[in-house]
Amino acid sequence: TVSGSNVRKVSPRFIESLAASILASGSLQNLIVIPSKEEGVAKYEVSAGKRRYLALMHLVNVGEITLDYAVPVLLDTSENTTVTSLVENFHKENMNPIDEYRAFSAMREEGLSVDEIALTIGITNHAVIQRLALGDAAPELHEECLEGRMSLEQLKILCQLESHERQKAVWFNAPDE
Repeated sequence: TVSGSNVRKVSPRFIESLAASILASGSLQNLIVIPSKEEGVAKYEVSAGKRRYLALMHLVNVGEITLDYAVPVLLDTSENTTVTSLVENFHKENMNPIDEYRAFSAMREEGLSVDEIALTIGITNHAVIQRLALGDAAPELHEECLEGRMSLEQLKILCQLESHERQKAVWFNAPDE
């Protein structure tokens, strides 16, 4: 069960896509658990990793895994489990879309199809295709986006131009405002 000390109170989203990723690649991040207050049998509650726990329970409920599926856990014996849950959740940062593009591109070079990448990551084919489309941009523009000098939306627009030279000319010769 999920502990009351777990700081995530809003209903989590994208449980099915996380479940698909876990099914394809395993549970790569541990759950943080605390001993249950229940007397008798040794039980544990999830104090951090609620989305992973719910995704695993989804897989159990649909018959994809059994309750004895191996899941890495970290036992938290600290006095303030709320702090542990907050720290575990607080410092998460989404990947930069250019880094996602590069990772998906490397997976393609390793022979994976769009379908296989989507299944492995637990996202839609459309999302993979969108990231791979960033490969139409000049590498210099990737760097501009990584450095925060260009937004993802600007990069997507420039990807529509016919050549890297034209993209760079439009970007680097645009008047500063």
